[in-house]
Amino acid sequence: MALRNQVQLICYPDRLGENLGDLYRFLERHLGDAIGGVHLLPFYPSNADGGFSPLTHKEVDPAFGSWSDIELIAHRYDLCVDLILNHISDQSLEFQDYVANGRASEYADLFIDVDALGPITDADLALIHIRKEKEPFREVHFADGSRGRVWCTFTERQVDLNYRSEQTRQLMGDYIAFLAGKGVKLFRLDAFGYITKRIGTSCFMVEPDVYRELDWFNSVARMHGCELLPEVHDHTSYQYAISRRDMRPYGFALPPLLLYTLLEHNSTYLKHWLRMAPRNMVTVLDTHDGICIPDVEGVLPPAEIETLIESVNKRSADPILCRSAVNAHSVGAIYQLTCTYYEALMCDDDAYICARAIQFFAPGIPQVYYVGLLAGRNDYELMEQSGEARDINRHRYSVDELEVSIGQPVVQRLLALMRLRNRHPAFEGRFELHYSDNASVVMGWRRERHYCRLSVDLTTKTARITCTDPDAPEREQLLVC
Repeated sequence: MALRNQVQLICYPDRLGENLGDLYRFLERHLGDAIGGVHLLPFYPSNADGGFSPLTHKEVDPAFGSWSDIELIAHRYDLCVDLILNHISDQSLEFQDYVANGRASEYADLFIDVDALGPITDADLALIHIRKEKEPFREVHFADGSRGRVWCTFTERQVDLNYRSEQTRQLMGDYIAFLAGKGVKLFRLDAFGYITKRIGTSCFMVEPDVYRELDWFNSVARMHGCELLPEVHDHTSYQYAISRRDMRPYGFALPPLLLYTLLEHNSTYLKHWLRMAPRNMVTVLDTHDGICIPDVEGVLPPAEIETLIESVNKRSADPILCRSAVNAHSVGAIYQLTCTYYEALMCDDDAYICARAIQFFAPGIPQVYYVGLLAGRNDYELMEQSGEARDINRHRYSVDELEVSIGQPVVQRLLALMRLRNRHPAFEGRFELHYSDNASVVMGWRRERHYCRLSVDLTTKTARITCTDPDAPEREQLLVC
C-alpha cells in the first residue's frame, strides 16, 4: 500500500514519555488527525550513538517495549524505521564471534579487514570523508592473541559492514523482510553513503558503486511492498539522482534555505529551488541531527551561506565541523549547526508558523521532528550532561510536560496547519508555484475543482491560506495561520 501524502512525526521511542506505550497514548490523544505517519528512530538494542549502534534489527530494546507496541503504531500510522546499513554494534553476536574466532569466524566476511586492503597512504587518508577526530579504523585484539583492524566510520563501537560480501546483503535482506512483516512501509537508509569503500576515493557516495547498492536495496524493499528514503547530507544534486531511481529523496536543502529566506526576507533562492526540487521528496526542517550546511551548497551562494551561519550560530551550540582523516586535529568548514529550529528563528511564533506552512506546501511528504512539533527550546542541560552537541535538540519530555507543551498557542497553530495539510483534497493533486515579489512567496496545490493556496509575507511574517471548502469546492475559505 502506498504511503499516505500526509504529515509524519519523527520521534524517539522514549522521549515523548518514557516508552512506546506512552508515545502511542500521546499520538492518539493529541495527534490522531494531525499525522498520517510516524518515523520511529531506532528502538533496537544498541550500545552507542543514541540507538544507531544496533546489535540487531530483529529485537526491540525491552526498555522501550515490545513488537506488539511497534505493530500497534504500524496498524494506525504509516511506519518509517531506520535501516542502519553501514555498521553494526561491536557487541553484536556477529562481531563478538569474529573477535573470538578471527578469520575462521562464520561472520568474518561481514567486516572489512583493513590490513587486507593494501597500503593506505597519507594521500589516501586525506581523501576519506570521515565523521570523527581520527582515521576511521579500529584495532581488534583477537582471542588467539593476534591483531587486526576494522573500519569504523563513526564511533569505535560501530563497526562498518563489508558490501563486497554477499553475506552482508543476506543480512540486510533478512532485516528488510523481517521488519516489513512487522508493518514497516518506509525504510530510512541511515548513512548509506559511507558503504562505498574504495581506497583512493572519498569512500563516500562513490559513483557508480553507490547507485548499484541503492538499486539492490530498492529491489528488495519493493519485493516486500516497501519504499526507501536514502539519507545523505551533501550537494543537493545527489537528491535529484536518488529521485530518478524510484526512491524518495530528502529535501535537505529546505531547512537552511528556509532559515535564510525568513531571516533575510528574501524568497529568490527558495523559489529557484522549489521550481526544480523533486516532487516525490520527504521534507524536514529539523531532525535528530543538526541543521546541515552542505545540503544548501549550490542552492544558496557562498556569501549568503556565510550570512546564515553567522546569524544562526549565535543561538546554537558549538557547530560540528568537517575533518580530515590524515590529521586528527584538522577542522574545516561547518558541517552542522546544532540548534532547535524554533530557536534558530529566534523563538518568533509567527516566523515559525510561516516556516512550517511553507514546508507543508512544498512538494512531497512533510515530516515534523518531535521537538519542532512542540516548539522546543535548546536543551543546554542535556547537552552538557551527555557531551553531545546534537543533544541540544533531543529533549526528553515527561508525560506531564507533554500536556503543558502541547497547549502552547504556537503548537495549536501548528496542529491546525497539519490537520489542513492532511485533510484538504487539493494536496492529492499538483504543486503550483505562483508569482510573487522577492519579499513574499505564494505557492499552492490544485486537484480538479479543489485548490489550496498559501501566501507568506516575509517582512511581516504573516501567512494566509485561501482554499476551497473540502466538503464544498464551490465555497472559498480564507484562513490566517
